[in-house]
Amino acid sequence: MTVRFLSFPLSLSLFISAWCVPLHAQIIQGWVVDRETGEGVEGALVLLLDQSEVEVDGLLTKGDGRFRFLAPNLGTYSLKAERLGYETVTSEVTLRRPGQGSGILLEMGPSAIELEELRVEGEQRCRVRPEEGLEVARVWEEARTALTVQEWTEGEDLFNFELIRYQRTLHPDSRGVRSEQREEMVVVNRNPIRSLPVQELMEKGFIQTGENGAPIYYGPDASVLLSDLFLDTHCFRLRTSDEYPELIGLAFEPVRRSDTPDILGTFWLDRATAELVRLDYNYDWARWEGVRGVAEGRVEFQQMPSGAWIVRKWWLRMPVLGQLRSARNSAWPSLSLIEIREVGSEVAGITTMDHQPVSHSDRRPRGYLRGMAWDSLRSRPLSGVTVFLSGTPHDASTDEEGHFFMSGVPEGDYSATLTHPSLASLGIYPRRSEVRINAGDTTDVRLGLPSKSSFFESVCGDAAGQEGDAFITGTVREGGGGNPTPGATVTLEWSREKANAAGAIIGRVSQGAQIVTNAIGRYAMCGIPPGSKVTARAWKGETEEGGPPREVEVERDGVVVLDLTLPPPGGDLIPFLPLK
Repeated sequence: MTVRFLSFPLSLSLFISAWCVPLHAQIIQGWVVDRETGEGVEGALVLLLDQSEVEVDGLLTKGDGRFRFLAPNLGTYSLKAERLGYETVTSEVTLRRPGQGSGILLEMGPSAIELEELRVEGEQRCRVRPEEGLEVARVWEEARTALTVQEWTEGEDLFNFELIRYQRTLHPDSRGVRSEQREEMVVVNRNPIRSLPVQELMEKGFIQTGENGAPIYYGPDASVLLSDLFLDTHCFRLRTSDEYPELIGLAFEPVRRSDTPDILGTFWLDRATAELVRLDYNYDWARWEGVRGVAEGRVEFQQMPSGAWIVRKWWLRMPVLGQLRSARNSAWPSLSLIEIREVGSEVAGITTMDHQPVSHSDRRPRGYLRGMAWDSLRSRPLSGVTVFLSGTPHDASTDEEGHFFMSGVPEGDYSATLTHPSLASLGIYPRRSEVRINAGDTTDVRLGLPSKSSFFESVCGDAAGQEGDAFITGTVREGGGGNPTPGATVTLEWSREKANAAGAIIGRVSQGAQIVTNAIGRYAMCGIPPGSKVTARAWKGETEEGGPPREVEVERDGVVVLDLTLPPPGGDLIPFLPLK
């Protein structure tokens, strides 16, 4: 690297502009240029640091490579410039007298991409500071550069993002999508993963308990991953993946195991370009052993044409525990994983602050998806349903013959599924299909609904009861359509006719059971005998006063959704009066 200092007397133009700067503030300006071509380097992050290495100011250079800072006081400062594909340049500048002007030429030489030649053989030593090992340090330096620029970018109002945010529930075993809700929004550039301060995370953990007793999961943002406290308490090693041979991984894990929930994961970088592709992480602790390893997250990164780094996509999966009971076995079952909740978002479009489109915001090549949705319960096409690629903005509606077509889908692996309000109300969750989209190609897929037998087997398992038994599920809410209520008790009572050996009805048999709603306010009961008349009521607290009862009669192999209501806080339910 080469650093040149250009000292010069302040020109008249600088005197004219200097009158409006704060008292004692000094101007530090210069250029970042390519050492070989002499041209300005666009997208270099230039930071102005004080003697304690604290950031005073920073910017991303434009096409001419120019930077300009205001130093608050006289003294010695450091300049640091870095960009992917270039050597990091540092220099020192000392301001000794008021009115002193300085021009600094930072010449950056291209750095060779050396990750392709790295080989990972055998078990490696896990190093507490990634810069302590030569090969580990080479990978960490590229990841650190991207994270540093991304952290700085999120603090500046540079872009408007069109975001698709979603929340969905997944099957506990197959990870199939049971339901998904999506919303579109436009936001000014901010990190979608805002974590707690690193000191609090190290003391209380990445999993903490909320006011209602439910666990709250925190993901790491760039400020956490770059902090000295995180680097001092985690060790790093290189790893590879047979599934993604083009990537090289930098894995990290806690140095010491403790009862404080921590994270472990892997940064994945492109061997050819040294670009940070994504971060995969999970949690080393779980309140219940049966869900260890279920909670996990992913953050996908992207470098913009300007040199800025952004989080292009992220998701976080969290286990939901509950007790799935069988009506034929009233004993309380143990806790089990009943579903997985996933939240996340993806950038669908980017514009500048003056609403100009950012070209090539997603440089992945595109392909096509077509297919058919089939109703296996009724042996006919599914028309008017929405087919979507889970966790993305890409969707399409089926026509009368159940056909659909999507264009402009970025190359990659996806989970295709379908949704319709009536399906969710019936408690039927469509199967998902894993699809691969290749550039310029059309991928065909067939989607459908599960049969009732498959549904009972996947949802109830051993609690399904006998052949022909029914299944009841629902959500308990406060007031008329209020928030779901976790921890509410649902009382179910049912009666069915009893016949003698000759088939004559000789009376009725009554039974009952109680079940507590899970973290999202849902309950489920399997194995209810067909023909039963079921009365359900929900209550919460020490008293059994609750909402109004609801009645339903179940059929053979029936799937019934029965939502229940609690009185709103501080008052009774207000009856619904139809308008006249």
